[in-house]
Amino acid sequence: MYHRVNEFLIHVPPLRERKDDIELFSKYFLNKSNQELNKAVKGFNDEAMTAFKNYHWHGNLRELKNVVKRSVLLCPGDYIGLDELPNEIKKYQNTVNGNGSAENAGLKNASIEAEKEAILNALEQSQYNKSKAAELLNVDRKTLYNKIKQYNIEV
Repeated sequence: MYHRVNEFLIHVPPLRERKDDIELFSKYFLNKSNQELNKAVKGFNDEAMTAFKNYHWHGNLRELKNVVKRSVLLCPGDYIGLDELPNEIKKYQNTVNGNGSAENAGLKNASIEAEKEAILNALEQSQYNKSKAAELLNVDRKTLYNKIKQYNIEV
């Protein structure tokens, strides 16, 4: 059955590799969240959009959707700003310069990012099968679950 379904492979790059799409998807999720939450938020201020474009989006579109929905819910005015964004995006924003490269982020932050990246790569390689991803990472499944939770990686 697998070989019949898997006749060809479509590679869709992760959101972190498609920075230009972030604004488009953000606006789409904003409109959808406005409808679901019966709100009338008009958009994002420049700081919030810059933070979105600089963030790594470990959970891809699902994470972006959840962040936008949460921000719409918390937004007291017409535009979403940094105050409505989750702390992990604000923290990451403070360690990143305008072109998306880490600047004086420190060794600990670099190792955390490397660990997150390794987990994401293993999940993508294993088609999000956590048992297989844990084998690829040479850790037990419980450790992988804890790391996914620790880094707020949405699977």
